[in-house]
Amino acid sequence: MQKLFKLTSVAVLVGTLVACDSSSNDSATQVDDISSRQVNISGHLVYPESISESAASKSAVQRSTTCSEIPTGYIALSNATVYLESANGEILKDGITTDSCGSFDLSVDTDIAEEVTLLIAEKDGFKILKSSVDNFFEESELNVASTISSDASYYFSGLRQLSDTEINIVITDSESYKAVIGIEPSAFTVEKNNSEITLSSLVGSQSVTDNEASILISLDSSGSMSSYVFDEDGNYTVDEEGNYQSRYSVAAAAAHQFVETTKDNDEEARFSMVLFSDDVYSLTDDYINARLSLENSEGETIEFVSERENGFIEDSATVHTLIDIYNPHSEMYFYSSSPEIARYDDREDNIALINTYYPFSGGTAFYDSLDVGLDEFDESITNPQIIVLTDGADNSSSVTYTDVITKAQDKNIPISVLAIGGGISSYYSSRMEAIATETGSQYLEVSNVTDLSGFFDGLSTQTSFNYNGTLSEPLVTGDVMQVTVDINGESTSRELTID
Repeated sequence: MQKLFKLTSVAVLVGTLVACDSSSNDSATQVDDISSRQVNISGHLVYPESISESAASKSAVQRSTTCSEIPTGYIALSNATVYLESANGEILKDGITTDSCGSFDLSVDTDIAEEVTLLIAEKDGFKILKSSVDNFFEESELNVASTISSDASYYFSGLRQLSDTEINIVITDSESYKAVIGIEPSAFTVEKNNSEITLSSLVGSQSVTDNEASILISLDSSGSMSSYVFDEDGNYTVDEEGNYQSRYSVAAAAAHQFVETTKDNDEEARFSMVLFSDDVYSLTDDYINARLSLENSEGETIEFVSERENGFIEDSATVHTLIDIYNPHSEMYFYSSSPEIARYDDREDNIALINTYYPFSGGTAFYDSLDVGLDEFDESITNPQIIVLTDGADNSSSVTYTDVITKAQDKNIPISVLAIGGGISSYYSSRMEAIATETGSQYLEVSNVTDLSGFFDGLSTQTSFNYNGTLSEPLVTGDVMQVTVDINGESTSRELTID
């Protein structure tokens, strides 16, 4: 594979030049000659924040002002030893140590740079990191790679077909469920009908032009979401003011964090939202204004107005408003549920009061919510995704789970399912899992509801850091494709039957 890299130069500042001082000129020329033969390889190494660390955050973990290049949801891999390796395993550059931000900066001769294929990093307590050196040249849009805890395992959480010759891959780990960033292309192998085919290219989705995520969030608003949340010791879970937390309040906090984390890592990500109980409520401007009586601080009736493109909202402040509308504990509701929760800090609307009862509670039309949500995507959307949260079995839908799978496959939209609270029968959990896995995504059971923010946080990284691969042969109906990733001898695979 041909490498593309930019030559770096060093600007030499000379205070005063003495006329005809050939020694000074020669010295400057030598420095310029040396620097022109150097290639810079630099970036940041990270590891994923754990589910419990994410759950403990009041809101999304913001980028540190001193470590601004670290993606949200990850932690700097400091004091790691970094070195460069050729295709035949030869070490081409003595190891250096990452700083407190997980940063490294190497300069190598151009002839060495042409031989380098991998950047390797090692640190006790973590699996060896191997990433393509192409990720760390100046022109790379990534400059970040991640490893995982030595106690975790790599996990194939997403595989779907994008076109006849293109696939999308999501690799996470078994502890944090966050995306693994910067895996080298040679780690992947692809088989079609048990015969290996070539993966001719593999690029991170964040490097693909016009590939911003369009995400529909589907939230369970059924009556059972009002149940209080207990910790592992059977005690009530309380907020900072000592108030009992319900599944509604935890779900709303997790959704806020999901939006923040996603926007931190993908500024152009867009969102839409549906709620479901025994009916499905698509939170469009028209629906909100028709169903809810909105007032400003002066008691004047106002209308909710959002800027949407193809039904999706890019402005995160507006999405936070929708999440507060979902939450019956929100202080906006005149008849809010106890405990009352203050408006989310990042909202910018002028809604002071919703002068109605909470209108969304009831049964659980889980499948119908997905059927309605799928209709919100048109063919112009390039990176569609659905993320759904529910605490119960479907008991109100008019469509079946197989109808949802077929529709999602036809529209090529992955559906990630979070089932919270435990107690869901295997009959329904198997159907939830089928919806997720057969649409190319994952199903997660969250028994400890207080960890919900951590799971949402992990899903947000998967929307930002996944891989688009190009195959040397087209896929046709009936083909069985298996993709395997092998990292330091640890393998994980996922199979996909082409419909």
